[in-house]
This record gives sequence, structure tokens and C-alpha cells, in this order.
Amino acid sequence: MTRRLKGCNPSHSGTLLRAMFVPPHLAALPPPPSEYDADGGCNEYRMFLNDTYGICVVAEFANTILGLTFATRGTPTNIKDSDVKTNYFNQTRGRDIGLDLASALDYWNRYGLVDANGTLHKPGVYGGVDPQNIDEFNAACYYCDGLDIAISTPSSFMNSDDGDVVDWKGGNPGGIDHCVRISGRRKSDGCFKLITWGGIRWATERWIVACTGEAWATPLIGDRLKPEGVTIEGFDIVELRRQFAVFQGRAFD
Repeated sequence: MTRRLKGCNPSHSGTLLRAMFVPPHLAALPPPPSEYDADGGCNEYRMFLNDTYGICVVAEFANTILGLTFATRGTPTNIKDSDVKTNYFNQTRGRDIGLDLASALDYWNRYGLVDANGTLHKPGVYGGVDPQNIDEFNAACYYCDGLDIAISTPSSFMNSDDGDVVDWKGGNPGGIDHCVRISGRRKSDGCFKLITWGGIRWATERWIVACTGEAWATPLIGDRLKPEGVTIEGFDIVELRRQFAVFQGRAFD
């Protein structure tokens, strides 16, 4: 079996406490449909060296870009493993020690992640979502075209295969140690589409609530826009950017 490594650390509590909160921007919007897929049915996700290093956070960002560009342009943007590796080790100063989502999102927004054509991809704005509130989690996943989540990985998850449903019926699943993408939901059983290690699992609502320690949204990431720049109606983009400036401790211009 292909190695499946982890490498996500909990974000600093101070960052979490002052993080911009996304759900209030979604409160007036209609409920999400019962089924959606921000990645347009993409199944071309990649490992991005997460079988060699604890690189899951940057690998998840790369799969986010890959999935969204598949949906908006019909072809996934090519990102080299070597560029994912460089991005990761630049953040860790050459050590394979994993990353926390908040710090990695800040780095991604400052410096971008380069694709094979030399284009930089950045999230633009990012903010927190409460994974314990499944309705807000679902709305943010739909309206922000996916979520970056930091999870715990009990043995049942580690031993799952592509296409499996992962569930958690009780007990303590452990602490945060891995990062994955949630990009959709299916109608048949209400499970969420979960991307990790180059494949897809399906997560139940109670697995999301029990095993997700942090959830982050990137509502204005450029890769979710079609070439003509169309976005989902309902966002007050100016207010989103103003609040993000406050979160970053800088003046809004």
C-alpha cells in the first residue's frame, strides 16, 4: 500500500481567536443545494510527495488549485512536486516538521504557490469556519468552493481506501495531525467529498464534527473564478477585504 504520511500541526490559539470569521457573510444567502462539487467532478488529485514528507498542508493547497482549475477551465493546472516541496521547506527552514494551517495560509497569501508555467496562485482572503456547526460548515463549503481543514486521523481513517465512507461513532479520535480538502457533498447520503493522498473519501456529518479541529475558507481565491471573472452573488467583497485587513493588522485601502 502507498505510504500515507501526515504533518499538520494545530494553529496558534491567538491566531484562531482573532481570525476573520466567514459565516456571517453567508447568513443572508439561500441554503446550499443537497448536492454540489466545487471541483466539477475532478478525480485527478495527486499525492504531491505526501508519501515521502509530512507535506500535507501544501499538498492540500496544490490540490485545491488543481480541483478548482479543473472546474473553471476544464483542465487541472499543472503544479510540479518540486515546487510543492520547495514551498514546504521554505516555510519549515529545511526541516520535515509539518505546518499549521493558519501560518501556511498566511505564507501562501504572501508568496503564492507557483505552477509549472510560472504563475503564482494565492488565496487572497481567508477566514475561519466553525466545524462544529455543520450547517455553517456546509454553507461555507458551498459558497466558498471548498474548505481547508485540519483533522485528526484515527486508524479507521488511516486504513480507508479511495471511495470509502469514513465515519466516527464516538470517543476521542485524537489530536490534529493531517490536512485535507473538502470540496463537495453528495445527495444520496449527505457525505462530504474529502480529498487526501491523491484520492477521494466521503465523510459523514458526525465524522466532520468529531474529527475536524480547524476549518478555513478562501472565498475570493482567484482559481474559483471562470476566465470572465464571474463569482457567486451575495458576497460584499469590499467588506470581506476590510475585515481581512483588520485581521492582518493593516490599514484598509
